[in-house]
Amino acid sequence: MLAWVLLCIGFFLAVYYSNSYNGKSVRELFNYTAGESPALLSVLCWGFWAVLYAWVPIVCYFLLDDIDPDKLIAVGAAILIAGIVADNVNAWLKQVASRPRYKYLITLENPRSEYRDWWQMVPNLAGNDDNYKSWPSGNMTIATMMFSLPMLADVCKKKNMTKNIICFVIACAFVLLYGYNRIHMTNHFLTDVCFGTLFTYLIYSVCSAAFLKSAVKKFESGSIEK
Repeated sequence: MLAWVLLCIGFFLAVYYSNSYNGKSVRELFNYTAGESPALLSVLCWGFWAVLYAWVPIVCYFLLDDIDPDKLIAVGAAILIAGIVADNVNAWLKQVASRPRYKYLITLENPRSEYRDWWQMVPNLAGNDDNYKSWPSGNMTIATMMFSLPMLADVCKKKNMTKNIICFVIACAFVLLYGYNRIHMTNHFLTDVCFGTLFTYLIYSVCSAAFLKSAVKKFESGSIEK
């Protein structure tokens, strides 16, 4: 029951955050205009993400192994909680640093006048202005969630070390390519990308260690008793 609850919460958050980060492009796709279009059209925009993510529970049902339900729940809880914590920590740090984005600086006559290194922080300058939310990269916080793949591979049917390694390599390649894209598109500096990845990876490491350690101990103690 707890596993299904976690899955439903994760599904809702996936839809919610996708609509928050990429919702603008979807609303444009549906020709939605705030204050003018009917409310039903807004619901359909949310429904787009719900349909897009609907395959996740099905894949989980067929691929994940339920021989150790406590470990399954621990992995799901670790990924879910780490994702929420990482996102909120990132949002808080953006306000603390309020670092100008590169794409904003290059629009100025004298970019050096407002350029700041990541440690030169001006708390709460950003407010709602996205031009001052460069450090750390929020997109890299999302991309770094790919490092949960090895955790999922560890609770799949016919699991083995090779699958874990492959998933880790895929996660590394994805994060590197995504980071390069963020820099190439002038959205971030290298330090923005690196710190966004570092913070999220550390949060995931701590959460996975905390949740999985107790689950493994419980499973081992149960096996000994049997």
